[in-house]
Amino acid sequence: MRPLILLAAVAFAAPDREDPTPKENRPPQERVLGDWRIANGPNDNVLRVLRIERGKMLILVDGIPWPNDAFSGDVAFDWTVSPATFDYTAKQYRGILKFDGELLLVNLALGGERPANFDQNGRGHVLKLARMKR
Repeated sequence: MRPLILLAAVAFAAPDREDPTPKENRPPQERVLGDWRIANGPNDNVLRVLRIERGKMLILVDGIPWPNDAFSGDVAFDWTVSPATFDYTAKQYRGILKFDGELLLVNLALGGERPANFDQNGRGHVLKLARMKR
C-alpha cells in the first residue's frame, strides 16, 4: 500500500509543464521567409525550391538560381488582405498565398487578373510548398 500512496503523491506533486513542441506564432510575413520545396512539381528527381526573401522570390533548381523562371523576381506583398497577395514589380504577374498547416500554397497568374482562389483548375499556376529543413 505504501508504494501506491507514494506514487500518487509524486503524480500530484509533479509540476505541469508546457508542451515542448515549438509553436508557430510568428507573423506570416516572417514565417514565409526561407526555402520552400515545390511539392507538386514533376517527379523527375530534380529538387525545385522557391526561396522567399524580403521583397524577392527566386526559383532554385538543384541549388542553382533559375532567374528567368516566372516565379523569380522582386515582389511586393500585402499581408493586410486574406489571402495575402503579391505583385512582381517588373512583370505584370500577380498572385495570392496562404498557409495550409505546414504547407504554403501559392497561386500565380502570368498576366491578367489576380487568381481568386487556389483551385488547380482555375486561373494561375498553383504551387504546394513544403518548408525545407535547416
